[in-house]
Amino acid sequence: MLRLLQASAFAALLFVAPFANSGVATWQLHNVTFTDGGTASGFFTLDDDAPGFLGAMEIHTTTVGTFPGNTYTLANVVPPVSNVVHIGQLQITGPTGFLAMTFQETLFTQQVDVLVPTPGQLVDFDLTNPQNYEYLYNSTFALRNIVSGSLIAIPEPDVSVFLGIGLAVLLLAGRLSRRGGRVTLPRRERMLASAS
Repeated sequence: MLRLLQASAFAALLFVAPFANSGVATWQLHNVTFTDGGTASGFFTLDDDAPGFLGAMEIHTTTVGTFPGNTYTLANVVPPVSNVVHIGQLQITGPTGFLAMTFQETLFTQQVDVLVPTPGQLVDFDLTNPQNYEYLYNSTFALRNIVSGSLIAIPEPDVSVFLGIGLAVLLLAGRLSRRGGRVTLPRRERMLASAS
């Protein structure tokens, strides 16, 4: 039991160490609607290892009338370099469409996170900018504009929480090792346990 606790605490610390950036956030689309009544939902994250690019993404747009919905993921963007985050813009080229979103705040530059969000922080779309739309690559070349929407920041758990848990497990394991791996109950609990 003791070795299992020590091994699991060590593994937890090794797992958490690479994710030691508390500024990483998931940006979730919130109330995004188009002129035709369609909606967009999903999320994206910024890539710390490749400034200006996305780390993850899954955005869905809905079908309305003859305008088909699309799913935009990192696996289906064409070409992969099209998932660049420009200053306050996100432009995604998918297999059948192009999605452009412009925000009122700068999220990222080519070098560094500009906006380190607080939990639940809202960033509105800049609807005065015409670069808020979805465009289709089919024979219709249909286009629909975004008329409302914002982003909500969902920060990743702080690494200190995980490090604290790992340290607590290591301290418990050390205490158990000094007792020879035995867990002893306080006197009152021992008396209750022996009475039953």
